[in-house]
Amino acid sequence: MRKAALIFLCLALLTQRAAVGGGSVCWGLTIALTLCIIYREKRAGRLSPLPERSRALLWAIGIYCLCMLPGVIFSYDSVFSFVSYATQCLYYTAPVLIGTLAVRNMEKLRPAFIAMMVGYLADCGVAVYQTTVMQNSLARATGLRGHPNFLGFLCALLAPVLAVVCLDESFKKKERWAAAVLLAAVLAGSIACGSRASWVSILITVPLASLPYIYRNTKKALCFFCCAALLISFFATNARYGKSFFSIGNTCDDLSNIGRIHMWNTGMIMFMEHPLGVGMGQYGAVCERYYTERYSTPSISLHWHHVHNVYINTLIENGPIGLAGLLYLYLWVLGSNLRAYLKNKVPYALMLTAGTAALMIFFIFDSNFGAPMRIFWFLAGAFTMAQEENK
Repeated sequence: MRKAALIFLCLALLTQRAAVGGGSVCWGLTIALTLCIIYREKRAGRLSPLPERSRALLWAIGIYCLCMLPGVIFSYDSVFSFVSYATQCLYYTAPVLIGTLAVRNMEKLRPAFIAMMVGYLADCGVAVYQTTVMQNSLARATGLRGHPNFLGFLCALLAPVLAVVCLDESFKKKERWAAAVLLAAVLAGSIACGSRASWVSILITVPLASLPYIYRNTKKALCFFCCAALLISFFATNARYGKSFFSIGNTCDDLSNIGRIHMWNTGMIMFMEHPLGVGMGQYGAVCERYYTERYSTPSISLHWHHVHNVYINTLIENGPIGLAGLLYLYLWVLGSNLRAYLKNKVPYALMLTAGTAALMIFFIFDSNFGAPMRIFWFLAGAFTMAQEENK
């Protein structure tokens, strides 16, 4: 059964961007088989006790799930919100069980990481092709499928993680070279998709994740600064991407930035009028019904199903308790793994710290709190288990 679960996991990681339906089916089968493995092992008495870090992570997820319940209880449409709750809080976080309970061995998960690498090399390669060859037909590259920000989200998550693998000498040489190739592809994919949220996240997290390795190693520092200089020269000399990059802080005449701020302000008005939350997944419906006509402007439309900020979106839909649960979960993952890295210097703790920080920065600018979260929770479970192996 473990072999079947790993096969479907590899297929999910390989196909989820190329074929959303097929990838979702594979994820569903992987999660179902994982739960069956856990049940069978528990019933047979072979399920060993959870290590402390894995147990604490699952408790943090459980507290988060409880805090999100007001988004179902006080919803305008409880049935729809329950489906949204089950999807976001249970289905998207379930891959954490793969590493923490079902397959507690990084070597056995190696095929899954290879499948993920191949999938994202293809995704970013398609994005670069769309930008260079199809530049007249696409404003922003989408990669294999979906909105450009979905690819940007995944690039932001993977970039600091791969930077650690490249620089940490505890990994095998071939693993470090493979990570370097994928990191180059991820950076190219992030540029091609034009997600400024991804750029900001990478700009902050990759240098911070690299810092422990470059400040005492001249060769690594030189390599890092050469790569940084290449990226800076690209944005400085490319009119299209340079203009987009330097518009990140422009709140005067950049309609994208102005629109986001307007949506955030309108979202806070919505929260003040619905302090218990409008219901999970109900922002778009409630905004359309009560706020679009009142607060839209000739240049800014509020016809969106999210507010382009996960924190404000959670506050609007789930109320203060939901926001507290969200912040608790991700700050706990961030803080506990940072402490673990500072204490034990295990690279997996730094990788999870950097990945969580990237996620939380991206959440400020966009609300891609959807299917890509399965990747994060799969990595969170695997890296938590790996820390136990490397104690």
